[in-house]
Amino acid sequence: MSELDNLLSYSFEEIQSTNKIVVLLRLASDYLGLPITDCAKEHLKYYQQLQKAKFNKMEAPKKVNLLDKKYILRPNTLLYYNATHFNNDTLTDKIAESAIGKFPRLEGLFLNEKERAVLEAKDSASNAVAAAEAAAEAAVAEPVAEAPEVVAAAPEADVKPVSKKKVDPKK
Repeated sequence: MSELDNLLSYSFEEIQSTNKIVVLLRLASDYLGLPITDCAKEHLKYYQQLQKAKFNKMEAPKKVNLLDKKYILRPNTLLYYNATHFNNDTLTDKIAESAIGKFPRLEGLFLNEKERAVLEAKDSASNAVAAAEAAAEAAVAEPVAEAPEVVAAAPEADVKPVSKKKVDPKK
């Protein structure tokens, strides 16, 4: 039984009275891309939307590339705006611009140009590594013609026996 099926086996009242509300919020964020909120009315809507999602056999959405967005939150940062928590997966550029418009000091929560350039460099490097790994796997998968076995004989050398004469360290 999946976690979504397990959660939806309870009524909304049972979820509210236990600590399963956290699971509800996480699944709503994962499956529906909804922001995590403290509002009890929104929790009921999330529950109903997850029920619809179960019947429509929705899958968790693929992660959006952060570099496609204008505003990226710093690592381990959440934006709390209009009684809603936003992370990089749920934050849109429109919401970020609205928040910064009302509270200009919030701009410090987002990556600056230098930090964004570092993130882009890491992303391009990881893409290059992934391409190199794919090329290496393709090269390994191709059959290689066997080279003839070559055995090189070492030239015989004159080997002198080592003297077993004891050396006095005091001399």
